[in-house]
Amino acid sequence: MLRIELVGPPGVGKTTLLRVLADTLPDAMTARRLPLLSHFEAKGHRRFTEWLYGRHAGERWMRHRFEKAMVRWELKRLRYAPDPWPDLLASTISAFAESTEPPALVLERIQSFIRQVAAIRCAERLPGHGVVLFDEGIVQRAISLAEGNSDRVVEDYVNRMPLPSLTVVLTAPPELIQERLNARDGEGNRFHSMVERSLAVNDRISHAIGHRAGNVIEVSMDQPAERGVEVISCYWFSRGRQA
Repeated sequence: MLRIELVGPPGVGKTTLLRVLADTLPDAMTARRLPLLSHFEAKGHRRFTEWLYGRHAGERWMRHRFEKAMVRWELKRLRYAPDPWPDLLASTISAFAESTEPPALVLERIQSFIRQVAAIRCAERLPGHGVVLFDEGIVQRAISLAEGNSDRVVEDYVNRMPLPSLTVVLTAPPELIQERLNARDGEGNRFHSMVERSLAVNDRISHAIGHRAGNVIEVSMDQPAERGVEVISCYWFSRGRQA
């Protein structure tokens, strides 16, 4: 399946844009549905299961359970995955080991990396011509990796990772992002200190993906999400939904 990944600082509006994009782009679904599709692949399709997963209360406990199974299955398959996966995994594990961040925080980021690797691998394998939308994909992990690591490590990661069909780099004025973080999480949370660094990493991500001839566009989130969706849709269809 094709893959569109949104990347940017915490609070920039990735999840907001994702929801509108999922409702607008034909044949699109969010990555939250991947654990269900992985379950169907292993156990067979069940209409009741799909119906229940579509209900908010049902999804909350089902997705957690199905995601654990998806991670387990995809990690087993990953042992035999082709390039660039072996090099990417080896270099990323080393980068986490060299991080200057608190060990507990590094462990949390490793856990997130594992989940996203499994989701990306699942999306890569699944048949069909649909589009999977990520607001926390493998490109976003470069933002997390930048905390406690050098620019060289981040660039090395971006140069090794499997490219999405389209990377959408989200930007906004730092003060606007801080306001959104205050409204969402309150003052003093750890995401506030990540904003400036994340915006700088955004530029490096755009440059590196462009240098690899990947599809990448920048969308400003100081405007309504619907405007961002228009920009993405125009680019997406002008490029012929490239894989």
